[in-house]
Amino acid sequence: MINKIRKAIVGGLLGTAAMTLVLFGGPMFGIPKISPPQMLSSMFRFSILDGWLVHFMIGIIFATMYVLVIRTLLNKNKIINVIWKGTIFGVFAFIFGQIMISILSALFTEAPPIVGSVIPMMMESILGHVTFGIVVALYVK
Repeated sequence: MINKIRKAIVGGLLGTAAMTLVLFGGPMFGIPKISPPQMLSSMFRFSILDGWLVHFMIGIIFATMYVLVIRTLLNKNKIINVIWKGTIFGVFAFIFGQIMISILSALFTEAPPIVGSVIPMMMESILGHVTFGIVVALYVK
C-alpha cells in the first residue's frame, strides 16, 4: 500500500506538471493561457503560492483515486492499454473538475471571467487533463 501511495504522489506531481505545461503553452497556438493556480487563487481569494500548492494537491488526490480505484475499474472492464486508461482517466478528471468548479463558484465565489473563445479553451483544458491522465497512468503502471 505504501508503494501505491508513493506512486500516486509522484505520478500526481509529474502529471500536474505536464498538464500545466500544456495549459501554459496555449498562447503559442493563439489560445489564452489557462492558469489553474491563478484561477484557484482568484476564486478563493488566497495567494498565488497557495494556488500552486492547491493545484498540485488536487493532482495528487486525483492520482491517488486513479491508483486505488479507477485503475482497478478499468482493468475489470478489460481496458488494458495504459494510454487508453490514461485518456479515460483524463477525460474523467476534466468532467469532474468542470462540475466542481461550477458548484464551488456558485456556492462560494464568482468564477474568473473567461477571456477569448470558450471552445478553444475547453479543448486545451481537455488536452491538458488527458495529458495529466496519461502521465499518471504511465508512471504508476
